[in-house]
Formats: sequence, structure tokens, C-alpha cells
Amino acid sequence: MLQNIKKITKYVLTFPQVALHKLRGVDHSYSELVDFFRYFPFSSINKDNSVNIRFHGKKLKFFYGPQGPVTAGEFASFDYEFLNVKDKVVIDVGAAIGDTAIIFKLKGAKKVFAFDINKRYLEIAQKNIEVNELCEDIEFILSSVAGKEINKDDEILGAIMLDKDRESLNVIKNISLEEIIRKYKLSDPILKIDVDGYEYEILETSSANTLNKFDSICLEYHYGLKKIPQILQNAGFEYSVIPINQVQIDYHPDKYKNMDIGIINAKRVTKFA
Repeated sequence: MLQNIKKITKYVLTFPQVALHKLRGVDHSYSELVDFFRYFPFSSINKDNSVNIRFHGKKLKFFYGPQGPVTAGEFASFDYEFLNVKDKVVIDVGAAIGDTAIIFKLKGAKKVFAFDINKRYLEIAQKNIEVNELCEDIEFILSSVAGKEINKDDEILGAIMLDKDRESLNVIKNISLEEIIRKYKLSDPILKIDVDGYEYEILETSSANTLNKFDSICLEYHYGLKKIPQILQNAGFEYSVIPINQVQIDYHPDKYKNMDIGIINAKRVTKFA
């Protein structure tokens, strides 16, 4: 009963904006528009697949890509509030269309190095930082971040990417966390990881000494905790876990249908010599 009341309330409160945008010819379903306006009741959706929103006092134009305007919801919900990025360098692994990179910068990050393997997503991300004049402080890198190169035939990619996006992986380079720290000469950076299942490989192939070079780590896990807590403890971190959802995704490969999703916030408490 309560759930139905919430649903009805959501539709009623967003109706004026939804109706207005439908009259303007915005090509999204009623449900998609409702989902966006419950996050941003006073914002607007444009016909060029972008939205106009405000974040941290700044007006943003944000191109939202293939998943629809609700993708901009990260600006409202922001799962990485734990991270104190002010005056820090942030390594954003799984940058997608650039929402978190922009958020980190507007929250005071000195520089954001943002990595993703999806060429199409990073093209949208580049548009987002160009239109908002943030190119100087955010750098997008088309690369996997892992201990080994990602193969386009890896089964897990069926749960992450469209087939047409996987073809571009033939030319994707790979870099490890250790190489990132060395290449950019980083001291106590912040690490964010959201890579839809590759988080385990990244942590398991990174040494404790490498992970210990990060001041804080925030990552989204997708198939349970597995060895992540032990890896973080061995690297000198204290952590907390925020479970989010357990869900079955029927169109994923069999091995990856059952998802157990949550967030781990980790703060370094012991710095190795």
C-alpha cells in the first residue's frame, strides 16, 4: 500500500514538467521523464539528448547518452560522498559518460584522470567537459585498468557492453594502478572504481603496496564482497559496507545473472614506508 502511494505521489508531483516536455516534443516515455524529474523537478530536457541541471551552484549542460535522462541522476544521488576529494587528484575507473568526473571536479578535486573502455561513452564524456569548460582539469583516457588486457570475448562483457561497443576493444590499451601512480607521479590520490564486475580483478592483481598509496578508495561491487575486505585490510585500510540491492538480470550471461550490489568505502589508516 505504501509503495503504491509513493508511486502515485511521484507521478502527480512530476506531471506538470512531464506534460510540458511532452508538448515540446521531447522523445522519451512518460516513465523516463518521471524518473528524471523526481531527481530534478526544476530542470529541463533538451531535444539534443542533454539536460540542464544545477550542481554545486553551477549550471550544467549534460549529454546523457543511450540510457536516457535519468543517467544524470548521479548528480542528485551521488554514491561517492564518502570521498573527500578537495585539492586531491582522483583516479576515476569506470568513468562512463563523465558524470562522476565532473562531480569530483566541482567538489574541489585538483585533477581527475578518468578511465573507461567504452569509446562511445568517452566521446559523450568529452562533450560534457567541453560544453562545461572543464577540459583543463579532467582528462579522459580510453583504457582498461587491470592486471591484464581485457579480451573482447570475455564472458563478463555480455553484462557490461553492447556487442557493437565490444568490437572497439581490439584497440584498447591497458594500464595497472601501479603504472597510473608512476606515470602521473601521484602522491596520496583518491580512487573510485565502478566497473560492473572487473573490480575484483583490479584489486586482486594490485599489490598491497600499490593500494596503500591511495588515501581513500570507494568502489561499487556487483557480485558480492568476495575477497575485497581482506585485500583492503592487508593494504592498510579500514572500510565500511553499504549493501544496495540483490537482483537477477535475465539478459546477462548465466554466470552473471545474479547480482549482489553494494558500495565499499575505505580509508587508509596505516601508511606503509
